[in-house]
Amino acid sequence: MSTVINESGDVPRFPYPIRGQSPFVKEVTSTSVTERPLRADAQRNYDAIVQAALEVFVEQGTQGSLDEIATRAGVANATLYRRFPTREDLLVAALRHRMAELDEIARGLSASEDPGAALEEWFFHVATHLRTWQGLPDSIARALSDDGAPLSHACQPLLVWTEQLLARSTRTSFTRTDLDPIDVFTLVASLAWAADTRGDSEDDLRRMIHLVLEGLCVT
Repeated sequence: MSTVINESGDVPRFPYPIRGQSPFVKEVTSTSVTERPLRADAQRNYDAIVQAALEVFVEQGTQGSLDEIATRAGVANATLYRRFPTREDLLVAALRHRMAELDEIARGLSASEDPGAALEEWFFHVATHLRTWQGLPDSIARALSDDGAPLSHACQPLLVWTEQLLARSTRTSFTRTDLDPIDVFTLVASLAWAADTRGDSEDDLRRMIHLVLEGLCVT
């Protein structure tokens, strides 16, 4: 496997491809939890479980009842656990389409003529994504401390784009040169957690993001 070099000539921290194949490609396949294509009945169960999970997570947060999800999906608990062995596996599947939307947003921002504004907008979209359901920022923070966690792997593309957009703003002398992408992503995740906990509006979130970004800028 060849080494990936970014536009600044550095080896990126997160070696996912940015051009060509999207880092989200694997995440958006409906059968990525298993490698083999599903039978028609198994696919129906999969789709029903994910749809039920979306509803329950909206109503109850990421710690919503798995029994309730199985009931709404019309499947036995054993079927749910066979398809999604852990709660994280189910979270990843439920988040999949939102992650694909973020990929498109990041691609557009990476072509922006104002890298600083693009970075601030990316922070907002990431923080909004992390607030999708109550408790999601906490779930992701815990997962990021475990490289083997399914949710940690699913978040890697967010780190990839954060690194690239941060590098663009640094090359234009908008942000400081001593910033670590993981630290920056953690800051954004912390803002999402705070906004989620306090029930902040989008305007409140944008204001907090702007305050944090000012601390990352070249003075």
